[in-house]
Amino acid sequence: MKRVLVICEGLLIGSGIESILSREDDLLLMHNVLTTEPALKKEIESFRPDVIIIDENLNIWDLSRLLRFLKRVPAVRLMILAVHENRVQIIDKQDVLINELADFVNEVH
Repeated sequence: MKRVLVICEGLLIGSGIESILSREDDLLLMHNVLTTEPALKKEIESFRPDVIIIDENLNIWDLSRLLRFLKRVPAVRLMILAVHENRVQIIDKQDVLINELADFVNEVH
């Protein structure tokens, strides 16, 4: 079972992602609206996600510091959502155009 951590400042985006992915039997989801970088680090270390989905507008953590931190957890796949552009940036992978919900779900798997 793949562990997925959804980190969004806004409850609406995070809840929408959780609603979409909760239909997948092989995903264990955790959705958090955290407010500090240390809290995010602690959550990542304790939950040990395979995939982290994060809103690009998250102002809690500088992306370069997040990437340096995630180097210690190389199996983590980071998906950065650009909701207004229908894009998901997958770090160390590619930018993916999301036209349908199924496209998003496939990228999580």
